[in-house]
Amino acid sequence: MAVAILVVVVVPRPSVADDRLLADKAAAYQEFFEAYHSPGPGGVVIVRFEDADFTEPNCYKSLGDSAFFTGLYLGAQAMRYEATGDEDALAEVRRIAEFMHQILEVTYTPGYIARYVGPDRMPFNCEALPIEGGSEHEPGENDYVGSFWLDDTSRDQYVGWFWGLTRAFDVLRPEEDAALRERIQDDFREVLAMFVETDWRIRDQNGRTRGTAYFIENFRRLSWLLQASHVTGDTEFRDRFDELWAMEKDSFFADVWAWPNKYVQYYGMNLLHLEFDAMLRLWPEGADAQFVYDTWLAAVRQYVAGAHNAWFDAVYLGGCERFGGCPDADAVADDIVKGLTDFWDAPNWRRGITASELPLDPFSVWADEWLAEHPLFESLWDIDPQTLQAHEVADRCWDPFLWHRSPYHTAECDLTERKNRTAPGVDFILAYWAAVDNGAIGTGDGIADDDDDDTADDGPSDGDNDDDDDDDSGYEPGDGAPMDDEKSDDGDDGCGC
Repeated sequence: MAVAILVVVVVPRPSVADDRLLADKAAAYQEFFEAYHSPGPGGVVIVRFEDADFTEPNCYKSLGDSAFFTGLYLGAQAMRYEATGDEDALAEVRRIAEFMHQILEVTYTPGYIARYVGPDRMPFNCEALPIEGGSEHEPGENDYVGSFWLDDTSRDQYVGWFWGLTRAFDVLRPEEDAALRERIQDDFREVLAMFVETDWRIRDQNGRTRGTAYFIENFRRLSWLLQASHVTGDTEFRDRFDELWAMEKDSFFADVWAWPNKYVQYYGMNLLHLEFDAMLRLWPEGADAQFVYDTWLAAVRQYVAGAHNAWFDAVYLGGCERFGGCPDADAVADDIVKGLTDFWDAPNWRRGITASELPLDPFSVWADEWLAEHPLFESLWDIDPQTLQAHEVADRCWDPFLWHRSPYHTAECDLTERKNRTAPGVDFILAYWAAVDNGAIGTGDGIADDDDDDTADDGPSDGDNDDDDDDDSGYEPGDGAPMDDEKSDDGDDGCGC
């Protein structure tokens, strides 16, 4: 029998001043988000205000990707609660988990989630008109009369749905939140039952198994089965996972190879990181777990290393922690801090930016010219010239979710500045709490950077990474009390180290 050895790696943290600066920025994003960017039932939206005073919303926009980004926000709030024990974070987890159930329930189609659901009135429905070949405005029925929902759901919406609810399930309280946890389990079973029945195709309210990105690839199936097994405990999902992995292992590298996404559809990198965050965290112990991690490094990580992407880097550090360390962990943690420090302050209004001129990637220049001469191929692969090195965050084109936009863009951003249009800030909130979760930064409030005494628990599992505390109120220097559950300190309030 193979024995897996777990090596815990401590990522040296930046200064307490950095921690608190970033904590203040995260708090500002959180406050503005809760005030404006999750209205009504809770779906994440972009807001257009009447003016730049940010007082009166007149249109909620980008509803078609709301399910996806709401899932990312939900997972971030779960990490926030795990790190801090903040009851507001738990309240957000509960609130958003309710929305994730509603987007499944509103369709009255087993396993089919809506892109968004909300009141059928302004400013919720300002842009939710029927679109030729795109998402359709569907009137709510039964319990949802007076609401509308958006259909033509693609697989990326399910990516966010699974990831967010799995993270949420882990922090919901077994007794107090028993009904909500059971509903998440039932919803997972319902969605997976649809995919099993349709051979992993999304089936809409009209019974069609076609549309936008409707087919679920094998590596994504593995991730979702793993998350369903974790959440429900049902042996059916673990059995299906094992069976699929036995067939998929030899082609796993090819299925997740991310080099094409460096040049085409960079947002696919973000989708890959969500799937791998789940797989690296939940994959069963054993030789294949190391194989998955090694594949991730070779097929994905090498193509985003040095991209100044705090979210991707936080996922990387999570893998480092489980699988024995990364030689560049210090530098990666430093770059996370720099990127989040340089990130725009809340509220994140739409900025017109001209980035710096950087040397171009020779391959991208050649590919752009070659494809222009071969239009048949250009319709399949549209590669534009891009830079050889990634722009840093302070020198990057604005985007409502920064981490899924390529950092290799040319200088001209082609975006008109609009100070009355704000992004939800899920990009900052997610990257910040993922970095806290994986030890790159502290929370800035004494939880992970002071010599505190956890006689009262900081969070659901004490969440501390590297302080000098001891959860046992009867501590003695060096006692190693069993309640001291930190990852890297010596279990002693008195040593001062």
